[in-house]
Parts: sequence; structure tokens; C-alpha cells
Amino acid sequence: MRRLFAIVGFTYLITLTVAMFLSEKALVVCLCLNAACFIASVLVKNIRKNKIFPIALFTSLLGFGVYTANYNINILPIKQLYDKDINISGVICDIPYKNNGRYYYTIEVDKVVGRESGKKFKMSLSCSDALEADIYDKFTGNVHAFEPNFCSGFYSKQYKMSQKKYISGFLYDYQPVEIQENSEKPFNYYILKFREKMLSSMKSLLPETHATITNGVLLGEKQDLTQDIKNDFLRVGIYHLLAVSGIHVVLLCEAATAVFKKFKFSKRSSNLLTIAFILFFMAVNCFSPSVVRAGVMMIIYLIGDLFGRKSDCINSLGIAVLLMCAFNPNAGGDIRIWLSTLSVLGINVLETKIFKFINNYVSLLSDEAVTRYLAKSVSMSLSVMIATFPVTVIFFKRLCLIAPISNILTMFPITFMIILSMVSNLMYVAGVSKAFIMPLLCVLKIDVDYVINVCRWLSGFPFACVSIEYKFISLWVSSVLILIGLSVIFGDVKKQVKFISLLSLNILFVGIISYKILMRDVTRLSVLDVGNGCSLVLSKNGRNSVICCGGEEYYCDRLGRYLDSINTGYLDLLLVPSSDEESSMFFNDVNDKFKKNCVVTADSMCVGQGLQSEETNTHFETFKDKIDIKLWNDIAINTYEAEDKTWMFLKIDNINILVCPNGGDAKNIPSKWLDCDIFITGSLPINYDLIHPVYNILSESKISCENNLIKLSKNTLNNYVTSNYGTINIDIKSPSTITIRRET
Repeated sequence: MRRLFAIVGFTYLITLTVAMFLSEKALVVCLCLNAACFIASVLVKNIRKNKIFPIALFTSLLGFGVYTANYNINILPIKQLYDKDINISGVICDIPYKNNGRYYYTIEVDKVVGRESGKKFKMSLSCSDALEADIYDKFTGNVHAFEPNFCSGFYSKQYKMSQKKYISGFLYDYQPVEIQENSEKPFNYYILKFREKMLSSMKSLLPETHATITNGVLLGEKQDLTQDIKNDFLRVGIYHLLAVSGIHVVLLCEAATAVFKKFKFSKRSSNLLTIAFILFFMAVNCFSPSVVRAGVMMIIYLIGDLFGRKSDCINSLGIAVLLMCAFNPNAGGDIRIWLSTLSVLGINVLETKIFKFINNYVSLLSDEAVTRYLAKSVSMSLSVMIATFPVTVIFFKRLCLIAPISNILTMFPITFMIILSMVSNLMYVAGVSKAFIMPLLCVLKIDVDYVINVCRWLSGFPFACVSIEYKFISLWVSSVLILIGLSVIFGDVKKQVKFISLLSLNILFVGIISYKILMRDVTRLSVLDVGNGCSLVLSKNGRNSVICCGGEEYYCDRLGRYLDSINTGYLDLLLVPSSDEESSMFFNDVNDKFKKNCVVTADSMCVGQGLQSEETNTHFETFKDKIDIKLWNDIAINTYEAEDKTWMFLKIDNINILVCPNGGDAKNIPSKWLDCDIFITGSLPINYDLIHPVYNILSESKISCENNLIKLSKNTLNNYVTSNYGTINIDIKSPSTITIRRET
């Protein structure tokens, strides 16, 4: 059968990806349905003759079976440790990093006190101070364990599980830990130390901004990137280029092959040297799954070419995907795997056709090598962009209309950046004087400046990036896949490609316009999932304001991430009613990332004057005890402080909303506030039974809300909780219509 491994590999990856987003009961249902369909495909003669359906169904059955077995054997026992204080022993098995003022370590745990001996597992551990430890040193200490969550990025729970990190934890600052040097260093230790050396070397060679971008592109290290750079890359649709994936490997292989050909190496020598180069690049990136997959595919292709046999690239990619998934049942949760697979697939399937189409028109103007090179660049950029488009839209929840232009303008400069940064970095690590590397560094700096300026310029275009409702995008992607499937079954795909493309674009833009019309003049109050505390965002007709900053320290980046996800470039109002440490952290995170029209803070925060010197176009105001604010002509915001606790009262289109961010006593607030339509609390106040709302919304962690939910149920049965389940959106539309839904 032609391309058997492609069918098996891609089906297996899709199955594992779907399985990661299913509940335990849904997994069992899918397993049974798949088994029934497979048996039917074997028994029905017409289907059995085709062979494709039985093979695909068996592969899917195997995928669900392997994932279910892995879940029950490896994940389920670890889930019993969630939300508990445990004493663990293990080794630090990866390079630590710093993010939002906290240090993050990966611990391979081999012992949990009080737990029967089981398999080793990885834990993502955070602490406020750096540990005095090296990679693979032994760690022993008390930690609080919890379920991996969404705080560090898009689908981070699934991403962490794809790295076999089934549990997260944090250290209590007041409890000591024991660090013991490990004299036996595994081979991976030296790979990680070499990577660490390369990361630090680039910081020694280039200014900080340039070094972080080159480290991101070359090594996939994004932790040190400034939020402005991340936002620009996201808004122009090239953020995926910072995740080292198949496209990097393919482009580097093409560059290496071109160099060897230029110096007239034999075909055998060129292929062998390219294979060695691929293996080296895989080692530098610590054999990450996405790089290994693309590397294996390219090595298979080059070996086949070496022995005079033309390899089928798509089949080779299927083999690589199957090998990667065979050793990791959670591989489907890693976006880099999908970006890598689709990038390589797009280049192999679409690049030649797009090049021929473009070259037909370009050759009419000129037959120079430069024009052919430009046609090649454009065709490769477009092929990768088209292939990765569904995944980038679903994962990043945005449609980058400027992406075709940004990909064309930056893809090959970024490839050139990878080559220059790798060569200069290796020279520096090898002991070559910085003076000899300076010419390369000057060119590299110009290249990085070009990419930064292009991203900054394009991100400033109106409608460069459009925020999309996730459920709508899922529906749209499903519609496109159904159209493609119907065209495969009932007709020739090639003949119908124009019709499918036009119909897909029509569905997309009709959906966007319909959503905009439906949301016109709707005021949305978003209660973010930030643990114990309140972070509230008001949105209406494309305008956004933050009216409360707070929550647990661990989630302090969620407010900024949410604002960025709804394409916020400017805040009409940034209101900080409380002056506690957590509110200050949330405020600082948002203040650094977004431009503002007006900032209002409690006077005890003392931030006004320092910020005024930096932002002359922003109005700053502080208040003591209470303040009244009118927003967008139809929203009234009142604050009231009693016994060092601040309360808020919102009136939106005759809907009354009472907010209690940090607890307090309900006896101390104005009596007219007690009869409200919606009560939002981050910490249940004393005498809460005096409040009589129609809806209660608890912005609390799972542990805190369990007892509080029972208490509030005595007043009303209309209760909603965040509790790591996602943001809650309250949509208010005239005449006084309330819609409450969860955004997962």
C-alpha cells in the first residue's frame, strides 16, 4: 500500500491529540466506539478491500488504548498527590529558568515520603529564590503539589504533560531544602551544560534584546524575551518561528546542501555532512521531539538518496511521527510537534506547486537568479504558513491577517539568523576571540534589527491581528475539514481547490462579521481565573478597561495574557482599588505591557509620580477611601473602603454588580449595595448572608471555594466558580439582559 506509514503515523498523532482533551469517561466511550468501527470495517467486505479504513481505525484504536493505559498506569496515581503537601526526593534534570520573578526547576522525583514505591515522575517546581544547585544535583524538600494549569501559556497543561510533567509544585519560603551534589553525571548533563553555555555565550556577544531573540530562534528559549517582542511576533503571526521545529531543520538542511554544492562536494560527502549537521543541531536542542522528528525525516530522506533510492518524504515524515509518538503517549499535547509536522508536510506538498505558479509570472518580468530566489522564498513561506494555519489559529486564538506578508518578509532573514548565531556562538565557545567574531556579529545585529522593525511596523497596521472566539474557530476549522473530506469522497480535490478556498474564506469572514454584529453594544465583564482574588476586565465595542487587579502571585501573568488574547493595544482605564502586594504585582505586569488613557490607584500604592515621568499622555489619579468613576457614558464604578478592605459597586445598564476582591465585613458597606444582581468575590466576607444577589461568582481556588460554595448556596442556587476551570464572561445587553458563560 502506498504511503502506509504516512497513514499510520498521522492517524496515531491525531488520536493522541484528541485523547489528551477528553475526560476519563469520554476516553472509554471513544475506545469502545473505535473498537466497534474497526470490527465492522473488517467484517464488511467492501470496506475491508479498501484497506485504508481498517488500518486507520486499528491505528486509532491502538492510540486510544495506549493513551488510556498510560493514563491509568502513570498519570492517575500521581493525581492522588494534587493539592497536598508532600516530601519529595529527586534530581534536577533540566536547565532552570526565571519567569515573573520566580525560578522554575524540573525535578525527576524518585521518592515521595508516605507513598508506596512507584515509577519516577517529573515535577515542575517553582520557588521565589534560586536554589544553590547544579543540573542533576539531588533535591530533598517539602513542596505543595497541584495539577498543571494554564498559567504559563496556551494549553500549558497539555504541553507539560507532553513533557511527562504530570504534576506541578511550589516551595514554601520558610521551609528548608536539602541539596546534595551528584558525583555521577549522565550523558544528558553534558548536553544541557553545552546548551546552557550557548545561551550565556550569546548574551555575552550581543545586546540583551538581540541575544534573547537569537536564543529564541536558534534554541527555542523564549523565557527571556520581553513582552513587547512576544506581542509583536504574535500579532504578525510568526510566533511559531520561536518554537524550534521542522521548518528550522528543513531550511538549515537546504542551506547546508547549497553550501556543499557551491564548494563542489560529492553527493555522498554532501549527504553525510548534512546528516552530521542535523545530528549536531538535534543535540544542541537537547533532542526535543519536534527537532528530532524533522531530523529523522530528513536523515531517512538523505540515506535513501545516498543509496540511490528516492525516498517518499511524506512516508518518511509518517515514520518520524510514529517513532516520536511511540515513546511518548502524550506527544499530541506539544504544539511544537504539530508545527514541525505541518511545516515539513507543507513544504513537501505545496512548495513546488506554489513556486511554479509564482515563477510563471516572475519569469515574464525577469529570468535572473535573484527573482527565482525570491520566488523560492515566497513559495516556501506561503507553504509553511498555509500548512500551519489551522494549528496556529486554534492554539493562539487569533487570526493574523498580516501573516502572509510577515512570513514572506522574515522567514529567510530568520534562517540566516540561525546560521549566523550558530557559527558565531560555536566560535566563541571554542575560544575564538570576540574581535574575530565581530564582523559576523555586526551582520547578525543588523539581521535581528530588521526582524524587530518589520514585526513592530506590521503589528501597528489596523486589523493586523483579529481576536477570534475559540468555539467559532473550532466550528470553522471543522467546516473546512468537512469540505475537504467531501471533496475527497465525491470529487477531485485539485479541481475543487478554488471552490473550497473561496467557500472557506466566506464562512470565516461571515462568522467574524456575525460575531461582531452580535457583540455590538454588549458590555462584557470578564472574571479571570487567578486563584484567590479578583482580576476584572470590562470590554465593549473593541474598547477595554481593567477595573480590578488581583489574585495569587503564581497567576500574575494571566491578566496580561488575557488582554493580549482579546487584541488589546490600549486601555481606557486601569483601576487598582486595593494596595496589597498581589494587586501591585498584577498592576506592574499590565502597566509594563499596555498603553493607558487613565490610571487610578489607591493612594497607598505610591506609583503615580514615577509613572507620570514615563508616560506623559496618561492621566494618573489616586484616591483614599472611595472614588466615583464614569466609564463609556453608561457604566458607573464606585469604590468604598472599610476596615482596610475595598469594595466595588458597578452599575451597567441597570444591572447592579457588587465586587468584594479581598474579603471584609458586609455590615460596613452601604445598605443599598446589598441588594444586587451579581455578587463577585475573591474572598468570602464576614456577614455574607446580608447580601442578596441573583448570581454568585467565586473567583477562588478549588480548595477555598468548596466550603464557600456550600455557604453561598443557602442564598441562591445560581453559583459560578473559576477554580482553574477558566474565565467567566458576563455579557450585559440592553434591556438588562444577562448572559453568563465560561471561557475555557
